[in-house]
Amino acid sequence: ENRPGKAEGGFCASMPVAKESRIFLTYRDTYQDLITLAHELGHAYHNYILHDEPALAQQKGVSVAETASTFMENLVLDAVID
Repeated sequence: ENRPGKAEGGFCASMPVAKESRIFLTYRDTYQDLITLAHELGHAYHNYILHDEPALAQQKGVSVAETASTFMENLVLDAVID
């Protein structure tokens, strides 16, 4: 929940055993918060795709990990422009 003093930003945690992801973020209904949510949803989608892969195949480098999240940000940007 939102509360005074809570840090800004967000992150996505993969839970491979449960085959789920959790997104934690501060959301205050701003455009930047929407972009942060889209970014983290990109990570969650990437995790979803990898959950049925063997554990070692689920490891990814930063450039690969950021691809899906950056794509999601651009989907939101395209929608805003339209």
